[in-house]
Amino acid sequence: MNPKTLYLYLIDSNRHNGSGILSTPCTIKTKILVLLFLIPLWILAQTHSWNNYRGNEALTGVTKAKIPAKAALLRTFKAADMIKSSPVTDGKNIYFGSNDGTLYALDKTGRQVWTFKTVTALEAPPLLVDGLVLIGSLEGIMFALDAQTGKEKWHYKTDGQISGSANRSFQASRKSKQIFFGSYDFFLHTVDAQTGKLLWKYETDNYINGAPAVYKNQTVFGGCDGFLPLVDLTTG
Repeated sequence: MNPKTLYLYLIDSNRHNGSGILSTPCTIKTKILVLLFLIPLWILAQTHSWNNYRGNEALTGVTKAKIPAKAALLRTFKAADMIKSSPVTDGKNIYFGSNDGTLYALDKTGRQVWTFKTVTALEAPPLLVDGLVLIGSLEGIMFALDAQTGKEKWHYKTDGQISGSANRSFQASRKSKQIFFGSYDFFLHTVDAQTGKLLWKYETDNYINGAPAVYKNQTVFGGCDGFLPLVDLTTG
């Protein structure tokens, strides 16, 4: 068996008191660890949404879902290449990227609903916002797609790769949601969620490869410059 073969594991929830898990895709060599320790996304897909890779804007990673004592493999989904992108769900479909440059959308049975192809690898986790699925690529583009059809709504180009998840916040002054994410061009970019229009940028001294967290009307994030900036989400 090729250790680089990647699978998405869906665990049968009906065999374990209504609980089950969906592991992050991994190599065959590490699948047992994933089944034991990673986020129970399959439960969330049955009950409610998990809109980013840490579950909420504060990135707390907290869920009320219960992991069963024993898990049974229900089915697998094979991607064309390695998967570093953590999956998210809107309660209907499951979304994740792959190093083959494809964003995959699967339904809760593991059936492929649609795919969206990009030029380079998709390592960042997707983000779900108001019917859109957003994901950054290593070519430095943030794509916004219709979550139901996979059709592109807009895209925004940075000058460096995007490796971390985007996040979101509602701005009362604009009466709209905004998306913000880091890039290897040293900037934290903030754009309108529905149009992709740039609102503001915050410059750091090195790559930004992590996901920004939200606290009230501020965002905090780390980067390769060794600092932890706290930035106002309205003004930047």
